[in-house]
Amino acid sequence: PSRTVVVVDAPFTTSLQADAAVAERFRLTDAPWRQLTIKGFSPGPDQLDLRGFGGPGHQVGVYSSQTGSIVDLPFNRQQILLPGVSPASLTPQVMLM
Repeated sequence: PSRTVVVVDAPFTTSLQADAAVAERFRLTDAPWRQLTIKGFSPGPDQLDLRGFGGPGHQVGVYSSQTGSIVDLPFNRQQILLPGVSPASLTPQVMLM
C-alpha cells in the first residue's frame, strides 16, 4: 500500500472491513462490552492503535481462536476479533500501545 489512512470507529460499531489497497491504522474507541470484528486485517501494513487505553492495570491479552486472533481488553470488557490473523503476527509494531 502506498498510503496510510486512519480509521476511527464509533462505539456502537461491531464490524469493520479493512481495505487491501491501503494501509490502515484502526484507532479504537472505548466501547465497554463490545465485540468488534475487523475483517481483512493484514498485520504489517495495518495496525491496531490502542494508545488511548493506557493506564495502570490496563493489560491487553492476545489469544488464538478457531478463526484467528482475539485481542482482549478486560478492563472495559471489549474484544477485537481478527479472522485469519495469527497471534504471533500481532507485534508491538502492529499493536500500538
